[in-house]
Amino acid sequence: VAASIGKAIEAADEYTRIESRLRQVSGGASGAAELQSSLYAVAQESRQSFTELANTYAQVARSTEELGISQGELLNITKAVSQAVTISGASTQAANVAMIQFSQAMASGVLRGEELRSVMEQTPRLARAIAQGLGVGIGELRKLGEQGELTAQKVLGAIAKSAGDIDREFKSMTPTVAD
Repeated sequence: VAASIGKAIEAADEYTRIESRLRQVSGGASGAAELQSSLYAVAQESRQSFTELANTYAQVARSTEELGISQGELLNITKAVSQAVTISGASTQAANVAMIQFSQAMASGVLRGEELRSVMEQTPRLARAIAQGLGVGIGELRKLGEQGELTAQKVLGAIAKSAGDIDREFKSMTPTVAD
């Protein structure tokens, strides 16, 4: 009973944290509720953790405010990222790590180093989408990362360009029982 109560409290606290983060990036409670609903739909459709998806969205939204990316565009990018993670076939734990690393990179403004390595190893489809959107190969993507050229603006733009291909590939996948 105590363990169940502890889990319920933990879940309620996580929900409150997510709601607070979304309220910060959406301009208030009503915007947060609509955004939360949209993110939940994306998480269900892409078969990813809502918690990780919402955290990634909030982190990327905060770090890219000055880029002028609309909430709708950012939702589409978030959907493409989560679909690419699913396509990559990463375990839940590996997918969560990759999402955290990706959101940290976007928060810092540059995808490089450990974050780039994690994305390339844990979610190769996401790395390929970034490379494809930039018009380069995977080897060149590494070089661009080493040079600090993979800015948040370039990476998000590349993912947006690749979103259609990712969506088509994702839709061709048959959901598993666990999904």
